[in-house]
Amino acid sequence: MFSNEQVAGFISANFEPAWETVRPVPLVHIDFGNGIQVTRTLHGNIATSVCTGDGLVLDILPGIYEAQTYLDRLQQFRLLENYAGQARQQGKLAAVLGAYHQKQAEALRQKQNPDRFVNVAPISKRVIEGGIKAVLLPAAQQQEPIPGTGSVPTATPKVPPLAAPEELATWNALAQDTQLNETTRRAQIHDLLARTGMVRPEQILKPLYKDVLHADLDDPYLGLGSALFASYPFAKEEARAR
Repeated sequence: MFSNEQVAGFISANFEPAWETVRPVPLVHIDFGNGIQVTRTLHGNIATSVCTGDGLVLDILPGIYEAQTYLDRLQQFRLLENYAGQARQQGKLAAVLGAYHQKQAEALRQKQNPDRFVNVAPISKRVIEGGIKAVLLPAAQQQEPIPGTGSVPTATPKVPPLAAPEELATWNALAQDTQLNETTRRAQIHDLLARTGMVRPEQILKPLYKDVLHADLDDPYLGLGSALFASYPFAKEEARAR
């Protein structure tokens, strides 16, 4: 996802990017006994957080996304940061952000379009140089063109030109992940952030990975123990020996 030039360029131009590894990625080694070995990663996952300048979480994207949907959500994050900045100037950041997460979570639970941020700043030299003013556009108004774009946003990934059946299969899997991220997982994240309030990423790291991404950081097998050992005939004996 981050190797996509458009994604990488947008992140570099609009954010101060930072990468943190929260635990080593698990590796699986298979020795076929004839000199052939296979090594691959297993069950890795990521989360993209946007934070204030002092390191407090504003919102989170879970997992892997199709590129165009990911770029749209990053643009929403850019506007969210501006919206939060306006609330902070009024001394209302925590209350405004809490209401935002509660409303977004409820819309997703009801299978409705959540509110979207739009830039309503008038076109001027200051705006061209980077100034924006973000407001939340209610879901009921989202069939109207977004000011300045002439188009209505959509959460449905667009199929890119694909050269081979394998590429289509890979894209279909990515599109399914994107849909899951934008519905179930995003609702869970909004609920989590509404409960916790303004926190730093490390303060919600474990519940985020355990409850949303299903990768328990305290589990040495990342939740894969039953799948790895269910058919292993000596699992009980080795457990007693440990």
